[in-house]
Amino acid sequence: MVPIAVVFTFAALSGLAGTHKPYQEWLTARLPWTRGQIEYLFIINAGIYLLLEVICERFPVSQMRSAGKAFRFAIPGHVLTSLFFLGLAATERWEDQLNNLLMQREARVFEMLLPAAALVFVYGSIRKQMKNYFIVGMIFLAIGPVRLQQDIFKQRSRWPILLLILGSLLMVSATRYSAIKMALARMVRRGG
Repeated sequence: MVPIAVVFTFAALSGLAGTHKPYQEWLTARLPWTRGQIEYLFIINAGIYLLLEVICERFPVSQMRSAGKAFRFAIPGHVLTSLFFLGLAATERWEDQLNNLLMQREARVFEMLLPAAALVFVYGSIRKQMKNYFIVGMIFLAIGPVRLQQDIFKQRSRWPILLLILGSLLMVSATRYSAIKMALARMVRRGG
């Protein structure tokens, strides 16, 4: 019974956010800076899913906790995908009005907000071992520097080279993790 209710809740909330014009009009009237973009409705949905997840985890019944995990599953996709599309729309508006400083700032805020929010999801995944938070966060963390390279770090070759070197060093250190950990432990024992 609970999985069916979760599916219907997802369908109802996502369907309303994606296609229901009165909510977009309400958003435009109440918060004009949103321009009625449906991405903001999906971010609101993510907040509702978070609230439902917290409520479901309070129950001692395992089915309710499973329902809470299902609600948790949709949160990073709703937030990060929405931020990505909001950033694309802001960049497009800025390109139409290149002399408008406000449009430029809005585009840059979304360009920087995407990797920052992705990092929040990556590090937020650690506490509860949430693989979907980690995977979706890493995907958008990879997209973030590409978006930054298109505007803020345009014509700067050091930025991608630095990212390539850091990524390579991280991969090499990950393959030698236990050896590095033992060497650091020995250094700490000798020093202390």
